[in-house]
Amino acid sequence: MIRVLHVLSKLEKGGAESRILEMQRNLYDKGVVFDYLLRDGGNHFFTQEALSMGSTIHVIKRPNALGMISYILKIRKLVKNQYSIVHSHLAGFSGFILFGAKLGGVKTRIAHLRSGPLQSDVKNFSFKRKLMLKFYQLLLNFTATDLVSCSTDAALYLFGEKAVKKGKVTYIRNAVDFNRFIVEKSADSIREEYQIDKAATVFVNVGNLLPVKNQTYLAEVFNEYCKYNENAVLLIAGEGSERKNIEQKINDLNNNKIRLLGRCDRVPELLSIADYFVMTSKYEGVPGAAIEAMASGVPCYLSDKITRDIDFGENITRYFSISDDASEVAELIFNTQDKMEHSKEKFQEILNNNGYEINEACTRMLKIYES
Repeated sequence: MIRVLHVLSKLEKGGAESRILEMQRNLYDKGVVFDYLLRDGGNHFFTQEALSMGSTIHVIKRPNALGMISYILKIRKLVKNQYSIVHSHLAGFSGFILFGAKLGGVKTRIAHLRSGPLQSDVKNFSFKRKLMLKFYQLLLNFTATDLVSCSTDAALYLFGEKAVKKGKVTYIRNAVDFNRFIVEKSADSIREEYQIDKAATVFVNVGNLLPVKNQTYLAEVFNEYCKYNENAVLLIAGEGSERKNIEQKINDLNNNKIRLLGRCDRVPELLSIADYFVMTSKYEGVPGAAIEAMASGVPCYLSDKITRDIDFGENITRYFSISDDASEVAELIFNTQDKMEHSKEKFQEILNNNGYEINEACTRMLKIYES
């Protein structure tokens, strides 16, 4: 049996958490057990499922600057003689986690990065922020035995150009289980449940309601789109700190066709009725939600701040600039929507060939664990 300690903030329904649980389900029958070290305790979205697969959940609160040494020592105490693999998903903070793991004698220490700004945006960082980023890069390269990323852009951001050029980074995509997107219910019946007209154009966005997801801008774009097509609806699945601001934006726009669904465990069904998936994020790694959309045969409209690693052609993934006025983006969507393809079989084949199928990703991850 292989036991791996995954380090996260919490086990809520976020992109990283969804991908990790997807991998845990796949590796469970192969004798791999995922334990979790979290910053926040409590009963989260995935807590019970993780426990049902044999997980042990530990909680160590994130420290302030003065408590960092104590925090590192707590990590050392937790892992010593208990774990030989620690897999951290906390971006630059992973360096401190893995330092504690190194002191505790952990042999395999994995820093896994899933998102980050593009290099063009990093150039505009303040001197202080660039200095902090350089510190994180040095710390990770000292403490991690394995650097893992879902995209080239994310790897360049946190691991540095030198590590990327020397081939020190292993790329494991934000893969999904295609079988999850087999939906038995008819699209008409699902639309009826959501009280959506059969002829309406349905846009779907899946993501935590956070400033980085830029969903207030998304609401503006959709509101402008409605000037071209009144028979349309935007479904936003997710929850988070930005909810009140998004609700206020919807009220200001006086648009009752934008629906906030909250945390949703029916994403495959939502995608089965979607005509288009749209994402206006200020930055992402490889967005798992977009991969899920494509696995469902839904074409995607994506922010230009999202990696081009998933640019599979303008008829599948069409990019737009979030620096443009919302009306310009809405016009782009309306003028190009008829050119977008809808093909679950074709999209899944493309995803499979590019490493986004869960079995391929798990095979690559298992090689690191077994080594």
